[in-house]
Amino acid sequence: MWKRLARIQAKTEEVVTLLCAFAVGIMVLLTISAVVARRALSTQVTGSYEIVMLLFVYVIFFGVAYAQRRDDHITVEFVYQRLPKRAKQFVEGVVLLLCVVITGIITCYSALSTWFNFLEGDILLGSLGMVTWPWRMAVPIGMGLLFLRFLVQFSSLLIRGDLYEQTANRGETGSGTGGHDT
Repeated sequence: MWKRLARIQAKTEEVVTLLCAFAVGIMVLLTISAVVARRALSTQVTGSYEIVMLLFVYVIFFGVAYAQRRDDHITVEFVYQRLPKRAKQFVEGVVLLLCVVITGIITCYSALSTWFNFLEGDILLGSLGMVTWPWRMAVPIGMGLLFLRFLVQFSSLLIRGDLYEQTANRGETGSGTGGHDT
């Protein structure tokens, strides 16, 4: 059961990361078309700046859980790497517990904020006057996935004593290679 849930979570993170890549592609196409339209045709692509700006939210928040699973976030660990395994487990346990609490709070509050923006019909001023809640949804979705990733890593540490950089290197929490930078 645990492994099946882990596979579902990993697949969800991969799908969301593909959506992130799709958002980057749209951002590139919009930016190129806006530049070409401005330089070659002396016109503008209406709303391109606003859409690119709003897509950044998806790019940022949709990739964080996947990067955490692969241990691809940049870390500075000159002290941590010298600790014995028990000390590393303790430090990682405290950090993961804090991360679970913080991402849980951010997920809840950002979901509430998105809901209130939906109810109020909040719009982004600009050339398109777009509602903001579809763009704001990226924050609770991305943070919710990150919350679940931290929860899985914390549980794995408590149950099996696994350090997440080791499981990322073995591919147990994903197909990552692990990416610590010292």
